[in-house]
Amino acid sequence: MLRQVRSGSALDMVVFFTVWLSAAEDIGAAALLRRQQKQLSVVFTGPYPTWKPELFLKSATDLVIRGEPEQAFREIIDRGAGASVDWQGIPGVSCRDADVIRHGAGQAIADVERLPTPDRTLLRGTYIFNRLSAYPATVLCASRGCSFRCSFCAPHALDQAAEIECLRQGGPKPPLRLRSAAQVIAEFQEIARLGYRGVEIIDNQFVWDAERTMVICEAIESLRLRWTCYARADYVQDPKLLAGMKAAGCALIFIGTDSFDQRILDDTKKDIRLADNYRAVRLVRESGIEPEISLIFGASPLETPATIRHSIREARTCRTDFVHYSIAAPLPNTALYRMAKENGYLRASEFAPLDNVRAGVLELPQVSGQFLQNMVRRCYREQYLSPRFIVKMMSSAHGYRLLAHYVKTMVRLLKYIGGIS
Repeated sequence: MLRQVRSGSALDMVVFFTVWLSAAEDIGAAALLRRQQKQLSVVFTGPYPTWKPELFLKSATDLVIRGEPEQAFREIIDRGAGASVDWQGIPGVSCRDADVIRHGAGQAIADVERLPTPDRTLLRGTYIFNRLSAYPATVLCASRGCSFRCSFCAPHALDQAAEIECLRQGGPKPPLRLRSAAQVIAEFQEIARLGYRGVEIIDNQFVWDAERTMVICEAIESLRLRWTCYARADYVQDPKLLAGMKAAGCALIFIGTDSFDQRILDDTKKDIRLADNYRAVRLVRESGIEPEISLIFGASPLETPATIRHSIREARTCRTDFVHYSIAAPLPNTALYRMAKENGYLRASEFAPLDNVRAGVLELPQVSGQFLQNMVRRCYREQYLSPRFIVKMMSSAHGYRLLAHYVKTMVRLLKYIGGIS
């Protein structure tokens, strides 16, 4: 984009979807673009700009869309771009008026069934998913929101932004909203027509409704796509449903196990039985789908070195190739954030975005942030540097691109484990 501007091509507006770890790069990129084209309008949206709009409004031509962006962005486009445009009063939009930040009123949440399907012909470059040996791949979102109440919940970034904005307005978090089966099927068909071979379904959970899921799976079976999704353990307890998903091309299900200690699950409002975790992994594997599980350390003040080591041991009994280890991040949309602030568990006076695989921002009564960091690093070393795992991953790489991607991923992992930034 910077090369495009330097070559003399004028841009009216640039939009950044900014997540917690991309803020510095996005703000820096906006500054570079603005040096080349001083009247350029820059729009920031995503969870971080929604939480702290003032950090992103560096110029009179900057805008922040708080929460879900679609409705506000349409009105911004209708008004035009440049310093002479008055963006004040647009619901969900924050802008700079001289030295004052103006915040538009909150906006209604989007009706997901009225949103258009993404135009993937506009995409540049390709996407490879580490867990999926199908290339090229793309992502698909079939729902927004989550109906559960996990205290540490980190939904996908668009839902984080929506939840933060609803909290700002003093309301409850947005409800679960499902796109119709017909819409999801049509998007899968378009993805296949464009030549994609893999799909990562990025919903907080894909299998909200078993009947809807089966309708989708039966309709896309002939497309021969390979895909992955997320699911709660108590929603993948039906062998018939799993068989339908397998037949439709489901290759991996990321199961949100999170802990193998029932007291931790209860304290974090996970609303799940420990037995469901074990049964879900077994049934998913028996269906022929790869299960991936997760461990989140430090999501509860009840966490101790003993509970963490117990969860690690129990996770190993599941014998999954993939385990996602992380440190609980008190994101501003979560009950964990409010609890951490009230009890002084934050290492700093306020939440600071960090990679919650590499670092943590919590100091809990019985476990330190440094202990959590050390445990995650050790878990990744033991899980992913075994000769068996390396051989399996390399042998599953069909083609040079996938093999090169896996090698680069392994190099990054070695640097992380070795403490090299």
